[in-house]
Amino acid sequence: MKPPLHFIRHATTRLIASAFLLLVSGRVSAQTAAAGIIEGRVANAAAGTNLKQVRVVVEGTVLEALSDDAGEFRLTGVPAGEVTLRATVAGLAPQTARVRVVAGQTARQDFDLGTRDQVVTLDKFTVAERELSAQAAALQEQRIAPNIKNVVAFEEFGDLGDGNPGEFLKFVPGIQVSMNPAIPGEATIRGMPGSGTILTVDGVELSTDSPSTRGAVFSASNVANMDRIEVTKVPTPDMPANAVGGMINVVGKSGFARRNPQLTYSLFGLLTTIEPITQLGRELFRRGGADKGTAGAHTRPGFDVTYIRPVNDRLALTFSLGHNARWEDKDNLAPTWNRTTFVQTQSAIAAQIAVRDRDVASVRADWRPAPGHSIFATFQYTTDVVHTRIGTFTQAYGAGATGGENFTQGAPANAAGVGAGTTTLANTYREQIKSTRHGAIGHRGEFRGWTTAATLAHSHSRRETLSAQEGYEYFGTVSATLTGLVLRADNFGQQRLGTPPTVRGTRAGQSVDLTDGRLYTLNTVTSPQEPIMKSDLTTLKLSASRPLGFALPVVVKAGVDWSQAERDIRAETRTWTFRPTFAATAPERLVGSYDLINWGYSDTRSFRNGDRVKWIDPRKLYDLYKANPGYFVLNEANYHISRVNGSRKLEETITAGYLRTDTKLFDNRLWLVAGARYERTDDEGAGALNDVRAIYQQDAQGNLLRNAAGALIRVSPDALTTARLQYKERASLGKKHYGDVYPSVNASWSFSENFVGRAAYAATIGRPDLDFIIPTRSVTDPSSAEANRTITTTNAGLEPWTADNYDLSFESYSVKGATVAVSLFRKQLTNFFVTRRTDATLDLLAEMGLSDDYLDYDVITTTNSPDTVTTNGLEWSWRQSLKPFAALPAWARGAQFWVNGTHLRIAGSGRDSFSGYSPRVLNWGASYASARFLVRYNVSRIARQRATISAAGTYDAQDTRMVQDANIEYRLHKKFSLYASVRNLANEPRPLVTISATAPAYTRPRTYTYYGALWTMGVKGTF
Repeated sequence: MKPPLHFIRHATTRLIASAFLLLVSGRVSAQTAAAGIIEGRVANAAAGTNLKQVRVVVEGTVLEALSDDAGEFRLTGVPAGEVTLRATVAGLAPQTARVRVVAGQTARQDFDLGTRDQVVTLDKFTVAERELSAQAAALQEQRIAPNIKNVVAFEEFGDLGDGNPGEFLKFVPGIQVSMNPAIPGEATIRGMPGSGTILTVDGVELSTDSPSTRGAVFSASNVANMDRIEVTKVPTPDMPANAVGGMINVVGKSGFARRNPQLTYSLFGLLTTIEPITQLGRELFRRGGADKGTAGAHTRPGFDVTYIRPVNDRLALTFSLGHNARWEDKDNLAPTWNRTTFVQTQSAIAAQIAVRDRDVASVRADWRPAPGHSIFATFQYTTDVVHTRIGTFTQAYGAGATGGENFTQGAPANAAGVGAGTTTLANTYREQIKSTRHGAIGHRGEFRGWTTAATLAHSHSRRETLSAQEGYEYFGTVSATLTGLVLRADNFGQQRLGTPPTVRGTRAGQSVDLTDGRLYTLNTVTSPQEPIMKSDLTTLKLSASRPLGFALPVVVKAGVDWSQAERDIRAETRTWTFRPTFAATAPERLVGSYDLINWGYSDTRSFRNGDRVKWIDPRKLYDLYKANPGYFVLNEANYHISRVNGSRKLEETITAGYLRTDTKLFDNRLWLVAGARYERTDDEGAGALNDVRAIYQQDAQGNLLRNAAGALIRVSPDALTTARLQYKERASLGKKHYGDVYPSVNASWSFSENFVGRAAYAATIGRPDLDFIIPTRSVTDPSSAEANRTITTTNAGLEPWTADNYDLSFESYSVKGATVAVSLFRKQLTNFFVTRRTDATLDLLAEMGLSDDYLDYDVITTTNSPDTVTTNGLEWSWRQSLKPFAALPAWARGAQFWVNGTHLRIAGSGRDSFSGYSPRVLNWGASYASARFLVRYNVSRIARQRATISAAGTYDAQDTRMVQDANIEYRLHKKFSLYASVRNLANEPRPLVTISATAPAYTRPRTYTYYGALWTMGVKGTF
């Protein structure tokens, strides 16, 4: 019988504590031999940079130090006399130096590390050397880490134009970045949900511009001043416990990283095209859009500028500024299949334009007021403005339709010539404005043997979605229908290739042009809005560490972390019915009775089957509304309901304390990092209350009153009055707290300078997303049938996921140009979230504040599963450089090849309820770099990713897809290079499918989004 996971966790905590006491008991007096100090700086003259994380050791001793962001290192307790220093960093040639140490004095020794085969001057620093330097820095960060992590350097992947950190993570083993569909949304690590992946900037979490997600959402961060991205697979005690997947840390550039001032710039154009690559020349100069918000050239300009200014040895400044705008055009094909009759019942195609304007700015100051002390202050600002225009053309074939793999035939018309088919034209205009401000200040100090760190940070995010108001004079969505049709659709097989079916229709035996919006009857217009979504996050981090002076080298680090997040969310939808004469069949409701067609866009935009739809213009319709407001009848009751349901708030406070011990044994070959972290979470929120009893008359005791026929008696027949009685804004309240201890142990063994093995255990959690914890409650009408009486509520007792993580990895660095890593891992998961429907009980009703009148109801809520899941995984990677192979021609040694994979296997009693992961991800690529020329080609193949189970043997999924990226650079001069990059080179769609064990394969397509190839082309350079 396996021991329970909580027993393993607490046993590990006790083991760590016992080991610490054993070390304390083994304390002996410190060496009293006379000693001195060696300090210095490590640099790469070729790149003009100071090198961080370089290991400097005193040969023949266990003394070692790592250089900081300014390249500086400091070794204390060095025996007097002549010693040999050795400086090593992955990817660069090691250096040694003889240093004479005088007791009680400080000696200085600087190192200048070049590439493995030569040191070159700054003026000759080539494209190839820049790439190798970036790789070397990333590999060194990974090599000297105390735990299992991957590091990606910004320079290694080059300019992509959009300023989104998620683009740099797509090819990292274990990472899966969700695309929406072209823009990186959130990241998952090792199959865990996005809510269990933490995103930090310089170790501090940012507020998010997503209303319900707590995971790594990239849109709130920027790469304007990014140096590298660290992906932690196993945390240490000083890292947050909410990392059931892992942690992603974006590290900014320090001004001290440079030896001299540097200005880097990039001027580029951005273009997205769904046309073949052979049409790229024509696409570069295309213009036009649906309205003034999307009009203009399809190739949009952008720029990035970063200036690093080391003022002197004590002060350094960094400034970054960037802007980009991308025009997107997408085709969206969404067939609906009856998987019992195997007939396609509906076809929908959509043309989507989106223009994304993104601005980023950041400033950082680094100050060293005294030796051993540094202060930093940073501020960054990001804005995203997205103009979206979506036209959707839908055919519903109606009851009685027949068909098969490649066609659907609607049922014949009735005696009056009326068919059962319906087509719908809908046009959606949306303006979304997002922004994030983030500031942080921190201090690092050394005094009297202590090393301290303190950081205070605050970030504020805001999101608004606007329409139907001053400055945004258009309706959010316009919908019109054409009914009574006999529809025939052919060529379904072409939908997988981006070509919609050919659909023809008749009414009363006469052919009807389904694409002519003037023939449609206007029904409703809506204006969905987010008047405001605010998110604030305040963070305080304090820590102190010191070596204990034992016989064994032991460093103890203790700290506290505190954060408070506040979210204020408001959303609403207004709906108007179009009734010029208040007669449902009046001819005044025909679109053709008014000037409502967007002729410019309709004449230029076509689908691959040749259809040109005459789209209804939400701007023209809004002008009609302003001229004749009486034509539009607002549904005030529904407006109230949507506003109440969209009004939510949450305050979450997380308090943590931790103890970490670092021990190095066997001449520093074994590095043990162990400790434990305690985290407490306090949530307090408010959401909508749907009190259906309030709409019925009650007696003084609260009993529902009935009329003579036994029916419940309503308080009022008025819909708005009823809505106001039933729906109460932020009247559903809730508080919750939970906390626990989360131990971890990380062990690294250096078999040699280039070969390391690691083993680790860590306990982590995955907190629920906000939708699961902001209090809401909805109760169906008590007059409904008993089978339909439900209470849908958030679960006040919902606990976070818990995971016990076991890892084993072997890593080899720069052996004959090869860097190889293999990792085995297991995650034992409990308490993951599932939806349950149970009978109401007195205890449950009391918890929700409801009376026993609801005992005949069912309660639907998200709860912690009693089942367990075990995730077994394999990660592997291999990067091969040909540079060390002297037998090859010089021109050939600039080539590199790489490949990595992630493989997951899910087991346990809850495996059928576990979704959202891909069992296999393979990435591979190649690059070639010379003095002036660089070309890269990268591929990611993601196997089918199951989403939700809709019935026994049936589930939704993102189907297998392969995305190809490429970029090229030619350096004309140090200050001037031409470059181009493209993502999704082959215009691979995002395929969403439904898999059924009993339906044929041709019924699987659910949505295919063709979002095009994303191009960036420009010039860049360095001064």
